[in-house]
Amino acid sequence: MSLAPPNKPIISEAPSRTPSYAQHITLQKKEAGLLEGIGLDEWCTGPAIDSAASVPVFCERDRKRCMKTWKLQHPVKLSGVQGSGECTEGAWMKVGKHYVKGLLSATAPESIVPVRDLVNPGGCMMFVGSSCVLIDKDGDTTHMIPGKYGFFYMPISAVQQLQDLEVHEARVKCERQLQEHARRMHIAHVKRCLIPKCPLCEPCLMGKMRKGDGGKGPSTPKQDLEICFDLIGPLVESNDGDIYKLVGCEAHTGYGHSIGLPDKASKTVLRGVQAILARMRTAYMKLPTDKVTVRFHSDDDKSFLGAVKTYIIIQRSSHGCRP
Repeated sequence: MSLAPPNKPIISEAPSRTPSYAQHITLQKKEAGLLEGIGLDEWCTGPAIDSAASVPVFCERDRKRCMKTWKLQHPVKLSGVQGSGECTEGAWMKVGKHYVKGLLSATAPESIVPVRDLVNPGGCMMFVGSSCVLIDKDGDTTHMIPGKYGFFYMPISAVQQLQDLEVHEARVKCERQLQEHARRMHIAHVKRCLIPKCPLCEPCLMGKMRKGDGGKGPSTPKQDLEICFDLIGPLVESNDGDIYKLVGCEAHTGYGHSIGLPDKASKTVLRGVQAILARMRTAYMKLPTDKVTVRFHSDDDKSFLGAVKTYIIIQRSSHGCRP
Protein backbone atom coordinates (compact mmCIF):
# COMPACT_ATOMS: atom_id res chain seq x y z
CA MET A 1 0.00 0.00 0.00
CA SER A 2 1.34 3.40 -0.94
CA LEU A 3 1.55 6.01 1.80
CA ALA A 4 1.78 8.90 -0.66
CA PRO A 5 -1.03 11.51 -0.37
CA PRO A 6 -3.66 11.52 -3.16
CA ASN A 7 -3.00 13.46 -6.37
CA LYS A 8 0.74 13.41 -5.68
CA PRO A 9 3.09 11.29 -7.81
CA ILE A 10 5.41 8.79 -6.19
CA ILE A 11 8.83 10.20 -7.09
CA SER A 12 10.71 6.98 -6.29
CA GLU A 13 8.70 5.09 -8.93
CA ALA A 14 9.24 7.67 -11.68
CA PRO A 15 12.04 7.01 -14.20
CA SER A 16 15.24 8.94 -13.57
CA ARG A 17 15.56 10.12 -17.16
CA THR A 18 13.26 10.24 -20.14
CA PRO A 19 14.75 8.19 -23.03
CA SER A 20 15.73 10.11 -26.12
CA TYR A 21 13.99 9.55 -29.44
CA ALA A 22 16.77 7.28 -30.73
CA GLN A 23 16.78 5.26 -27.50
CA HIS A 24 12.99 4.86 -27.69
CA ILE A 25 13.23 3.52 -31.27
CA THR A 26 15.95 1.05 -30.20
CA LEU A 27 13.71 -0.17 -27.38
CA GLN A 28 10.84 -0.63 -29.83
CA LYS A 29 13.10 -2.61 -32.17
CA LYS A 30 14.09 -4.96 -29.33
CA GLU A 31 10.45 -5.57 -28.45
CA ALA A 32 9.33 -5.92 -32.07
CA GLY A 33 12.19 -8.29 -32.93
CA LEU A 34 10.76 -10.83 -30.50
CA LEU A 35 7.76 -11.27 -32.82
CA GLU A 36 9.93 -12.72 -35.60
CA GLY A 37 12.99 -13.81 -33.66
CA ILE A 38 15.16 -10.97 -35.01
CA GLY A 39 17.96 -9.80 -32.72
CA LEU A 40 18.98 -6.16 -32.58
CA ASP A 41 22.24 -6.90 -34.44
CA GLU A 42 20.36 -8.81 -37.18
CA TRP A 43 18.24 -5.89 -38.37
CA CYS A 44 19.24 -4.91 -41.88
CA THR A 45 17.91 -3.15 -44.95
CA GLY A 46 16.15 -5.02 -47.71
CA PRO A 47 16.97 -4.78 -51.43
CA ALA A 48 16.82 -1.42 -53.18
CA ILE A 49 13.97 -0.63 -55.60
CA ASP A 50 15.34 0.23 -59.06
CA SER A 51 13.02 1.12 -61.93
CA ALA A 52 15.89 0.92 -64.44
CA ALA A 53 16.97 -2.62 -63.53
CA SER A 54 15.94 -5.56 -65.70
CA VAL A 55 16.58 -8.51 -63.35
CA PRO A 56 16.80 -8.92 -59.55
CA VAL A 57 20.36 -9.19 -58.25
CA PHE A 58 21.34 -10.21 -54.72
CA CYS A 59 24.74 -9.23 -53.31
CA GLU A 60 27.02 -11.62 -51.43
CA ARG A 61 26.15 -9.96 -48.12
CA ASP A 62 22.53 -11.15 -48.48
CA ARG A 63 23.41 -14.76 -49.33
CA LYS A 64 22.45 -15.93 -45.83
CA ARG A 65 18.97 -14.47 -46.31
CA CYS A 66 18.31 -16.46 -49.50
CA MET A 67 15.89 -19.35 -49.09
CA LYS A 68 17.41 -21.42 -51.91
CA THR A 69 20.41 -21.16 -54.23
CA TRP A 70 21.44 -23.17 -57.31
CA LYS A 71 24.07 -23.22 -60.03
CA LEU A 72 23.13 -21.74 -63.41
CA GLN A 73 23.62 -23.82 -66.54
CA HIS A 74 25.24 -20.85 -68.29
CA PRO A 75 26.87 -17.82 -66.64
CA VAL A 76 24.98 -14.55 -67.01
CA LYS A 77 26.84 -11.28 -67.64
CA LEU A 78 25.53 -8.15 -65.97
CA SER A 79 26.50 -4.52 -66.40
CA GLY A 80 25.48 -1.37 -64.54
CA VAL A 81 26.56 2.11 -63.53
CA GLN A 82 29.18 0.84 -61.07
CA GLY A 83 30.68 -1.78 -63.36
CA SER A 84 30.03 -5.23 -64.80
CA GLY A 85 30.26 -8.80 -63.58
CA GLU A 86 29.30 -12.41 -64.15
CA CYS A 87 26.75 -14.44 -62.18
CA THR A 88 26.92 -18.21 -61.88
CA GLU A 89 24.21 -18.75 -59.23
CA GLY A 90 20.50 -18.11 -58.91
CA ALA A 91 18.53 -17.65 -55.69
CA TRP A 92 15.11 -17.25 -54.11
CA MET A 93 14.78 -14.62 -51.39
CA LYS A 94 11.83 -13.80 -49.15
CA VAL A 95 11.65 -10.06 -48.50
CA GLY A 96 8.79 -9.14 -46.24
CA LYS A 97 5.60 -10.48 -47.84
CA HIS A 98 7.22 -10.97 -51.25
CA TYR A 99 9.18 -13.84 -52.83
CA VAL A 100 11.79 -12.67 -55.35
CA LYS A 101 13.73 -14.84 -57.78
CA GLY A 102 17.02 -13.42 -59.06
CA LEU A 103 20.75 -13.79 -59.56
CA LEU A 104 23.39 -14.04 -56.84
CA SER A 105 26.42 -11.83 -57.55
CA ALA A 106 29.69 -11.76 -55.62
CA THR A 107 30.62 -8.30 -56.96
CA ALA A 108 27.32 -6.41 -56.63
CA PRO A 109 27.57 -3.57 -54.04
CA GLU A 110 23.99 -4.15 -52.84
CA SER A 111 20.86 -6.09 -53.72
CA ILE A 112 18.33 -4.56 -56.13
CA VAL A 113 14.85 -5.54 -57.26
CA PRO A 114 13.23 -4.10 -60.41
CA VAL A 115 9.88 -2.38 -59.98
CA ARG A 116 8.27 -4.57 -62.63
CA ASP A 117 8.99 -7.74 -60.60
CA LEU A 118 6.89 -6.32 -57.77
CA VAL A 119 3.97 -4.91 -59.79
CA ASN A 120 3.67 -7.57 -62.53
CA PRO A 121 1.22 -9.80 -60.59
CA GLY A 122 -1.37 -6.98 -60.84
CA GLY A 123 -0.23 -4.34 -58.36
CA CYS A 124 1.15 -0.83 -58.74
CA MET A 125 3.76 1.36 -57.12
CA MET A 126 3.24 5.02 -56.24
CA PHE A 127 5.98 7.61 -55.66
CA VAL A 128 4.68 10.70 -53.81
CA GLY A 129 7.27 13.20 -52.67
CA SER A 130 9.55 11.41 -50.20
CA SER A 131 7.31 8.34 -49.94
CA CYS A 132 7.00 5.13 -51.96
CA VAL A 133 4.10 2.68 -51.58
CA LEU A 134 3.58 -0.73 -53.21
CA ILE A 135 -0.08 -1.69 -53.63
CA ASP A 136 -0.72 -5.40 -54.24
CA LYS A 137 -3.54 -6.75 -56.40
CA ASP A 138 -5.41 -7.61 -53.17
CA GLY A 139 -5.17 -4.00 -51.96
CA ASP A 140 -2.47 -4.59 -49.33
CA THR A 141 0.05 -1.75 -49.05
CA THR A 142 3.76 -1.90 -48.27
CA HIS A 143 5.60 1.33 -47.49
CA MET A 144 9.17 1.37 -48.73
CA ILE A 145 12.10 2.62 -46.65
CA PRO A 146 13.80 5.89 -47.76
CA GLY A 147 17.56 5.53 -48.01
CA LYS A 148 20.75 6.96 -49.43
CA TYR A 149 21.13 8.43 -52.94
CA GLY A 150 17.36 8.81 -53.24
CA PHE A 151 16.70 5.05 -53.39
CA PHE A 152 13.90 3.25 -51.58
CA TYR A 153 14.44 -0.12 -49.92
CA MET A 154 12.10 -3.02 -49.18
CA PRO A 155 11.30 -3.78 -45.52
CA ILE A 156 12.54 -7.18 -44.37
CA SER A 157 9.61 -7.94 -42.07
CA ALA A 158 6.24 -9.38 -43.07
CA VAL A 159 4.48 -7.97 -39.98
CA GLN A 160 2.87 -4.57 -40.49
CA GLN A 161 3.97 -3.32 -37.06
CA LEU A 162 7.62 -4.08 -37.81
CA GLN A 163 7.39 -2.58 -41.31
CA ASP A 164 6.07 0.65 -39.81
CA LEU A 165 9.00 0.70 -37.39
CA GLU A 166 11.55 0.17 -40.20
CA VAL A 167 10.05 2.99 -42.28
CA HIS A 168 9.76 5.33 -39.30
CA GLU A 169 13.37 4.79 -38.22
CA ALA A 170 14.67 5.53 -41.73
CA ARG A 171 12.56 8.68 -42.00
CA VAL A 172 13.92 9.92 -38.66
CA LYS A 173 17.49 9.40 -39.93
CA CYS A 174 16.75 11.27 -43.16
CA GLU A 175 15.15 14.18 -41.30
CA ARG A 176 18.10 14.31 -38.92
CA GLN A 177 20.52 14.53 -41.84
CA LEU A 178 18.49 17.37 -43.36
CA GLN A 179 18.45 19.20 -40.02
CA GLU A 180 22.22 18.79 -39.69
CA HIS A 181 22.68 20.17 -43.20
CA ALA A 182 20.47 23.18 -42.37
CA ARG A 183 22.42 23.73 -39.14
CA ARG A 184 25.78 23.79 -40.94
CA MET A 185 24.48 26.25 -43.52
CA HIS A 186 23.04 28.49 -40.79
CA ILE A 187 26.33 28.45 -38.86
CA ALA A 188 28.23 29.42 -42.02
CA HIS A 189 25.77 32.27 -42.59
CA VAL A 190 26.08 33.52 -38.98
CA LYS A 191 29.88 33.45 -39.12
CA ARG A 192 29.85 35.43 -42.35
CA CYS A 193 27.54 38.03 -40.82
CA LEU A 194 29.37 38.40 -37.48
CA ILE A 195 33.02 38.12 -38.51
CA PRO A 196 33.98 41.09 -40.70
CA LYS A 197 36.03 40.77 -43.87
CA CYS A 198 38.66 43.21 -42.52
CA PRO A 199 39.74 42.03 -39.05
CA LEU A 200 41.83 45.16 -38.40
CA CYS A 201 39.08 47.70 -39.17
CA GLU A 202 37.43 48.80 -35.90
CA PRO A 203 34.45 50.60 -37.54
CA CYS A 204 33.78 47.51 -39.65
CA LEU A 205 33.90 45.31 -36.55
CA MET A 206 31.50 47.51 -34.58
CA GLY A 207 29.16 47.86 -37.53
CA LYS A 208 28.88 44.09 -37.74
CA MET A 209 28.53 43.29 -34.05
CA ARG A 210 27.08 46.36 -32.26
CA LYS A 211 23.62 46.18 -30.78
CA GLY A 212 21.92 48.52 -28.35
CA ASP A 213 21.56 47.23 -24.78
CA GLY A 214 18.55 49.44 -23.96
CA GLY A 215 20.25 51.05 -20.94
CA LYS A 216 20.19 54.78 -20.20
CA GLY A 217 23.85 54.91 -19.36
CA PRO A 218 26.72 52.82 -17.98
CA SER A 219 26.47 52.38 -14.23
CA THR A 220 29.68 50.36 -13.99
CA PRO A 221 32.95 50.47 -15.94
CA LYS A 222 32.56 48.83 -19.32
CA GLN A 223 34.39 45.54 -19.88
CA ASP A 224 35.60 43.97 -23.12
CA LEU A 225 32.99 41.21 -22.82
CA GLU A 226 29.88 41.09 -20.67
CA ILE A 227 28.52 37.56 -20.92
CA CYS A 228 25.27 36.34 -19.39
CA PHE A 229 25.01 32.64 -18.56
CA ASP A 230 21.92 30.56 -17.91
CA LEU A 231 21.05 26.87 -17.60
CA ILE A 232 18.08 25.34 -19.43
CA GLY A 233 16.69 21.96 -18.43
CA PRO A 234 16.24 19.19 -17.70
CA LEU A 235 15.37 18.41 -21.32
CA VAL A 236 14.88 15.16 -23.24
CA GLU A 237 18.21 13.34 -23.30
CA SER A 238 20.16 13.91 -26.53
CA ASN A 239 22.13 11.31 -28.50
CA ASP A 240 25.26 12.48 -26.63
CA GLY A 241 23.63 11.91 -23.22
CA ASP A 242 23.07 15.61 -22.46
CA ILE A 243 19.94 16.76 -20.61
CA TYR A 244 20.91 20.37 -19.84
CA LYS A 245 21.84 23.29 -22.10
CA LEU A 246 24.24 26.01 -20.95
CA VAL A 247 23.74 29.27 -22.87
CA GLY A 248 26.14 32.21 -22.92
CA CYS A 249 25.23 35.52 -24.59
CA GLU A 250 27.24 38.75 -24.92
CA ALA A 251 25.08 41.54 -23.48
CA HIS A 252 26.00 44.32 -25.95
CA THR A 253 26.01 42.43 -29.25
CA GLY A 254 23.58 39.56 -28.63
CA TYR A 255 26.16 37.10 -29.96
CA GLY A 256 26.11 33.81 -28.07
CA HIS A 257 26.92 30.13 -27.89
CA SER A 258 25.38 27.08 -26.22
CA ILE A 259 26.72 23.71 -25.14
CA GLY A 260 25.06 20.51 -23.90
CA LEU A 261 25.76 19.18 -20.39
CA PRO A 262 25.02 15.71 -18.95
CA ASP A 263 24.30 17.24 -15.51
CA LYS A 264 24.47 20.59 -13.73
CA ALA A 265 27.20 19.82 -11.23
CA SER A 266 29.44 22.79 -10.56
CA LYS A 267 32.51 21.17 -12.18
CA THR A 268 30.50 20.22 -15.27
CA VAL A 269 29.11 23.77 -15.57
CA LEU A 270 32.66 25.15 -15.19
CA ARG A 271 33.87 23.12 -18.20
CA GLY A 272 30.91 24.46 -20.20
CA VAL A 273 31.66 28.06 -19.13
CA GLN A 274 35.31 27.69 -20.15
CA ALA A 275 34.30 26.25 -23.55
CA ILE A 276 31.87 29.11 -24.24
CA LEU A 277 34.43 31.73 -23.15
CA ALA A 278 36.98 30.20 -25.55
CA ARG A 279 34.47 30.35 -28.42
CA MET A 280 33.62 33.96 -27.55
CA ARG A 281 37.29 34.94 -27.67
CA THR A 282 37.61 33.30 -31.08
CA ALA A 283 34.49 35.04 -32.41
CA TYR A 284 35.82 38.42 -31.24
CA MET A 285 39.24 37.61 -32.72
CA LYS A 286 41.09 37.65 -29.41
CA LEU A 287 44.37 35.77 -29.29
CA PRO A 288 45.12 33.42 -26.37
CA THR A 289 47.82 35.87 -25.26
CA ASP A 290 45.50 38.91 -25.31
CA LYS A 291 44.27 40.25 -21.99
CA VAL A 292 40.45 40.40 -22.05
CA THR A 293 38.28 41.74 -19.25
CA VAL A 294 35.01 39.85 -18.75
CA ARG A 295 31.97 40.59 -16.61
CA PHE A 296 30.14 37.41 -15.62
CA HIS A 297 26.34 37.50 -15.22
CA SER A 298 24.28 34.58 -13.90
CA ASP A 299 21.28 33.85 -11.69
CA ASP A 300 21.37 32.39 -8.18
CA ASP A 301 21.52 28.77 -9.35
CA LYS A 302 23.83 26.72 -7.11
CA SER A 303 25.52 25.31 -10.20
CA PHE A 304 27.33 28.64 -10.68
CA LEU A 305 28.75 28.49 -7.15
CA GLY A 306 31.52 26.21 -6.00
CA ALA A 307 33.94 25.47 -8.86
CA VAL A 308 32.65 28.29 -11.08
CA LYS A 309 32.89 30.92 -8.33
CA THR A 310 36.36 29.69 -7.36
CA TYR A 311 37.47 29.94 -10.99
CA ILE A 312 36.25 33.55 -11.20
CA ILE A 313 38.04 34.53 -7.97
CA ILE A 314 41.29 32.94 -9.20
CA GLN A 315 41.03 34.78 -12.52
CA ARG A 316 40.47 38.09 -10.70
CA SER A 317 43.47 37.52 -8.47
CA SER A 318 45.78 36.44 -11.28
CA HIS A 319 44.98 39.61 -13.28
CA GLY A 320 45.27 41.92 -10.32
CA CYS A 321 41.59 42.89 -10.30
CA ARG A 322 39.71 44.00 -7.23
CA PRO A 323 37.07 41.42 -6.21
